[in-house]
Amino acid sequence: MKGRAPCEKLKRDWATNEWLLALANPSDSKRSWAHYNFYDKDDKIPKSRWEKVKITAYPTIIIQPPRSEIYGDPATVVFQKVYQGDPERFRWMQVLGKATSNLRRLEGNCMT
Repeated sequence: MKGRAPCEKLKRDWATNEWLLALANPSDSKRSWAHYNFYDKDDKIPKSRWEKVKITAYPTIIIQPPRSEIYGDPATVVFQKVYQGDPERFRWMQVLGKATSNLRRLEGNCMT
């Protein structure tokens, strides 16, 4: 799906939208709550990676814990939804994103 407008819009939105960045920051994976990666449907990735995931439309957002396992099994699909171009439509993600940001802020203040 390289070069497709909806996929490119999702990438741009994720780089700038505070709610999406609260879940996963593409430029700082160590401080991300979820794993972030962009996979093209034509990429050669192991089929086993997607055994439990059914993708019916693109672009699809799949939220999983980071590979570090700090928040649980990284194979767990916490959330999956087709992205329709408006990050504000993910209302529950706003709450989760805000809570995650606040926890990170508290964590940073508690570090010595």
